[in-house]
Amino acid sequence: MERHEIEDRVILDLPIVTDYGEFKPLTILEYMQNVSSLAAISYSKKKLLALLGQAEQEASEKSDSETFEMLKELNKVPLKELMMEYFNEFLVHYAVLLRETKFFYMRYEEGNEEFKDEQDYEKHVIRVIFEYINNLTNEEFDEIREILLALHNQTEVSGFLNPQLQRSRDKKDKLFTGDSKSPSLVTMITSCVAYTGIDYKEISNWNAFQLQHTFQRIAYFINHKTATLFQTVSGDVEQINWAENIDSENEKDDRMTYNQFAKNTGLQQKS
Repeated sequence: MERHEIEDRVILDLPIVTDYGEFKPLTILEYMQNVSSLAAISYSKKKLLALLGQAEQEASEKSDSETFEMLKELNKVPLKELMMEYFNEFLVHYAVLLRETKFFYMRYEEGNEEFKDEQDYEKHVIRVIFEYINNLTNEEFDEIREILLALHNQTEVSGFLNPQLQRSRDKKDKLFTGDSKSPSLVTMITSCVAYTGIDYKEISNWNAFQLQHTFQRIAYFINHKTATLFQTVSGDVEQINWAENIDSENEKDDRMTYNQFAKNTGLQQKS
């Protein structure tokens, strides 16, 4: 199933049936509980390697050329194998998301004599999920990752293997974006309520993809109205298309350091 097909079904809250079985997007509450895991899987292989290279240089003072050569070799390794070798804890985030999106049907039932309690049952589910991940081919793992990204309007965070280029990007990001932050879920929810008049209880039934796209569409409406207003007094104001498609596949940059990323996602550098 193509990404746009997944997005079309998610926005209408329809079943997402893929070659890998049925998936469901996170609810808003589940999204709030799993933000760090979604951030973790959004990092592209090159971004992960760029962070690893930065950590290596900080620890061993390797030159840029040595680091670049090392990262070019590692880039030949498939993402799944790379994570199992260097970012093993990173796979936990995939297991967390698969629990809610693919293995959601596995629920503990009272009176189940095979498991002593719900906690024991959840341990069983986690074992099932990790066995599932381990049995995926590298290509299947990549496709599962794409599904998880599409379900939640997530785009890849890009990076450079060349340490000099990565440092240049980091400097440019700081220069042009400063301390700007993405809107929080609270901001998105309150904006949707204020603009549409919909009740908070109704929004709680939305999935996270619906919330993000509604918030973005409201921003398009407001920008369109503002631009239209200013066009009445100035011909230099560019027209804003309120119906422009929201492209969720564009790569995005991230300015987190390796240590910040590791702290936020629970990822630890392999010694």
